[in-house]
Amino acid sequence: MTNKKSIEEAIEDFIEFSRSGEQITISAFVSACPAEYRSELLELLPLVADMEKLNVSWDADNLPELQDRDFKLLKKIGCGGMGSIYEAEQLSLQRHVAIKILSPRLFDDEEQRQQFVNEAKLIAQLHHPNIIKIIDAKSSGVFCYYVMELIDGTTLDNMRFANVKEVAKIGIQAATALAYAHSCGVLHRDIKPGNFLIDNAGFLHLGDFGLSVLQTQQEQSFSKVAGGTLRYMAPEQLSCNESSMQSDIYALGATLYELAFQQALFTADTAEELKEKICSSTPVIPPDAPRGFAAILKKCLHNEPGKRYQSVSEVSSDLQKFLNNEVVSAEKSSRLYRFYLWMKRKPVTAAWAVTAALCFLAASGALFIGIKEARKALDQAEFNANLTDQTLEKIFARLSAQPSSPKNNRLLSELVHYYQQIIRATELPEEKIYSAYRIIARSAIRCGDHSLAETALRQMVKMRNEPQIQNNLAMVLKKQNRFQESENLFSKVIARCENSELPQEKIEVVKALLALNKPDRERAFALLEELLTQNPDVPEYRFQYAVLLGAYPQLYRQKRIAGVEPNATRLLTELAQEYPERPEYGTELIKMVLNKLRRGRRFHVFERDETGRTVELSEQLLCRFSNDPELTKAVIALHLDYIGLLRKNGNFMSAKKCFDRLLSVLEVLFYNPEVSDIARENLIELLFRRGRELQQRPGQAELLSKIAKELEIYQGSRKNEFQKKYADLLKSHN
Repeated sequence: MTNKKSIEEAIEDFIEFSRSGEQITISAFVSACPAEYRSELLELLPLVADMEKLNVSWDADNLPELQDRDFKLLKKIGCGGMGSIYEAEQLSLQRHVAIKILSPRLFDDEEQRQQFVNEAKLIAQLHHPNIIKIIDAKSSGVFCYYVMELIDGTTLDNMRFANVKEVAKIGIQAATALAYAHSCGVLHRDIKPGNFLIDNAGFLHLGDFGLSVLQTQQEQSFSKVAGGTLRYMAPEQLSCNESSMQSDIYALGATLYELAFQQALFTADTAEELKEKICSSTPVIPPDAPRGFAAILKKCLHNEPGKRYQSVSEVSSDLQKFLNNEVVSAEKSSRLYRFYLWMKRKPVTAAWAVTAALCFLAASGALFIGIKEARKALDQAEFNANLTDQTLEKIFARLSAQPSSPKNNRLLSELVHYYQQIIRATELPEEKIYSAYRIIARSAIRCGDHSLAETALRQMVKMRNEPQIQNNLAMVLKKQNRFQESENLFSKVIARCENSELPQEKIEVVKALLALNKPDRERAFALLEELLTQNPDVPEYRFQYAVLLGAYPQLYRQKRIAGVEPNATRLLTELAQEYPERPEYGTELIKMVLNKLRRGRRFHVFERDETGRTVELSEQLLCRFSNDPELTKAVIALHLDYIGLLRKNGNFMSAKKCFDRLLSVLEVLFYNPEVSDIARENLIELLFRRGRELQQRPGQAELLSKIAKELEIYQGSRKNEFQKKYADLLKSHN
């Protein structure tokens, strides 16, 4: 390389050299370039490497040194037009974080620096489990940067999805985050796959608010500031520089299109051609796309903003309907199409009806075609029965993998009777029926349908009288306040298994001892000590130990079990994070922290931080298990008590943010057709509470309108009670 080469030629050399397979770091390459543009190349080459997907090292030897000694930069993990992102260690808290640093070449540009600062301020106002959190922001010397939580995962533009349904599930999380940002008056203006991070647990996080703007009261509809990534920008952004919630919805639709079909919405050779296509062409949805999903995309991507969805919550609701095989609001449907969707929602019922019709026709034909043809008809009926058995088995397995919901419970309970008849008629093993009842019981318990759970568990006890099933049945009876029956069952489990050598029976004894009206904690501790000494990593042993410590903390002061965390709250936090699919771990953690809050004692600093982290974790659990009434009650109670503690300590701004965050999560869940009435009822109660606080103040009229809209949707048992409260609130407003 010679000094005569331009910076453009240097970049071309860099790309060619990297693609040749030679290994080189960016700093080594730049050191051989002319001195006058080395600093510019250090900024540009990481961006070029990222865009061209080149396999080059970021070179940790050239990491900048921040004046703040609390943060030690470890490696560069990404870059963009405004700056670079690094993984760093926060030494004081011994945790890894992400730090976004404004590019040094932009530091002296007042407008660019202010935009960077505004990005940090905007994200700091947003508190949502699907939005990356800001930890700190500083400007010192020649550095302007902010610190974020570090997400261990990848961006959506690096993901490949198996089918459109998987994209729809991700789309719901994306819409949830965007709906919350809009509710706070924030337009993102750069929605695209690269700005969504998905962690190893499959949880989505929206980031990069560098082009976002905050709408003022006078600019509720539009913000006339250009911004965005060209191929995801809406026509009105390109033609009039107008950004609105509908332009974010357009970008979300373009993102879902790209993820679903692995191709950009529009392609062109030049930027001008691409602009022309976006502004004048109608997006073409592939003909093999599912009808409901295609309708959602068409409405998101309509050229006229007024004909798109009017809120992101509507997008989320339609995506959920699509996943549930229901008619989406974005399409018109015939009776035939509704019948087709019903068959998809209830394939076994439909298959059974068709099978019955076939059998009837076959039997009728046998009267005319003789014994030989009758035997053929019976063989066909047996084949149909076997086919239906296989279909039912797949349906039960599929529904068991989905989040529990009342609708799925009702479907399963209806199907199990048909399933039982088919299995008996075809002389198949009853293990299949036992497995079906087990799925129903687990789903019903998580949804709080104790009556259905009891029915399923009693059938299981008849077929296989195992201590675990007896314990589960006793727990369900206890939740129905049938204490004597539950005590008798717990006692039977203890008497039957206390002297057993089998670990799976010993742990059932522990559960029964702790569930008694007068728990025998000493005996339970002795058994747990034995189990944990042999197998300290079994999650159920650790969970029961945490439950025991939470109720009887003096035990661990006397004696500890080697290799097991002796603090109940920390142990439950570990379990909830390690096993996110087990909501009971998180529920118990929430209840335990809630009990601490209600004791009314003074909290240490580390306990306040611990409580704050539990509040954040509880929001994630609520989003994931919104049909679990016990979890929902615990999450809301924890939030309200935590808000009370913040107010008591004078942290009124933090209390307001926590209250607003809870409201936003519940508002998103409210429009999910599968969510439990408990979540809806709590949202309405909180809105009434906010309404009383806003007596005769600005904002109450808008709040009353929101309550009225949600009371139209809510059809639960407290409808009349809420209508009366609304009338009283309306009267006080007038």
